Amino acid sequence: MGVFVVRQPIFNIAQNVHAYELVFRDGIAKNCNFSDSKVINGEFSLEELTNGKKAFIDFDLDSILKEAPLKFSEKLISVEISANNRDTEVLLACMNLREHGYQLVLDGFNLSSLDSSLSDYVDLIKINFAETTREERVTLMGNICNDDVEFMAYNIDTIEDYQEAKSLGFSYFQGYFFIRSSGEKNERELSGNKLNCLRILQAVNKVNVDFNELEEYIMMDVVLTYKLLRFVNSAFFGFVTRIHSIKHALVILGLNEIKKWVSLISLNDMAVDKSKEIIDMALLRAKLCEGLASVTGSKDREFDLFLMGLFSVIDALLDKSMFAILTKIPLPLEIKDALLGKENPYKDILDLVRYYEKSQWNDFAEAIQKQGIDEDVFAELYLESVKWSNQIFLVQ
Repeated sequence: MGVFVVRQPIFNIAQNVHAYELVFRDGIAKNCNFSDSKVINGEFSLEELTNGKKAFIDFDLDSILKEAPLKFSEKLISVEISANNRDTEVLLACMNLREHGYQLVLDGFNLSSLDSSLSDYVDLIKINFAETTREERVTLMGNICNDDVEFMAYNIDTIEDYQEAKSLGFSYFQGYFFIRSSGEKNERELSGNKLNCLRILQAVNKVNVDFNELEEYIMMDVVLTYKLLRFVNSAFFGFVTRIHSIKHALVILGLNEIKKWVSLISLNDMAVDKSKEIIDMALLRAKLCEGLASVTGSKDREFDLFLMGLFSVIDALLDKSMFAILTKIPLPLEIKDALLGKENPYKDILDLVRYYEKSQWNDFAEAIQKQGIDEDVFAELYLESVKWSNQIFLVQ
């Protein structure tokens, strides 16, 4: 059975991605050692998984004692160590890693860990926001004597949690707060740029739109025309012949492909005041949903499933409810229902992808079995989707 690997973003205060934590699992059955993974065996590189960012990796006791982290450059990884490891042998191994320049991260830190000598030798301490009170967090942070240590809050899943963690002095944040709409979603008016992007999405996703109509919509926006032509002439597509007009792009790529990329460029333009990771997640979801179409007997729905993954973050981009947004965009009913949480085959695919990205393994196991998807096939589709999404460079 293959090994699952999931990347989960870690943000700095500016909500830029600082690193990705890599979570490994031996199929659905159990957690696995990093040393058993495809990454360490050379089948997939860390750089491909993290798009050049650092990888936070939880090494177990045996791996640390065997100096497994030394197989990777200190510039590529941060070494996570459980706060439960308190043996002198572990402390010596950690000191050795520090001497080699590795960033050490203390995981599972709680009130019972306050007497751990490891806290004096690490660079970063992780605190679980979901399992601690505000008072406990203050106590944990206030009792660390290491003046150089920084703190990371994880399981930050709301904007309110993120704001509180910032106020307490946390430097890094992990969780899905970044794809949550702000609390102002019912009051905020869309900016002129976002409103224009929404109009483009309305136009290009019309039912029965044809080549001429789509060309006209795109060419009405000079900036969109420029970005689309720059994009289709980029190395990502690799066309030998330069595409010189929207009509030419439509002929070469086809109606659905142009609708797909115009939608992507428009969503990217909506993200100017948001974390770039929202678009990266949308791309990954879109490609993975598209790939799952062919292994679930739904190859004729590839385009719809791509759009579903792409639009699954639009509420966070616009700080509006998904319902309010979807009343304005003429997407197929199956996509709208899935994005609104109504049960249908499209939602089953989206749920499967969300369970995986959050490492909700029990839910994922039930969902993948329901779809009849081979575990190895899914794992490979995910890695290929990560690689594909990393290759896309959008013109700002």
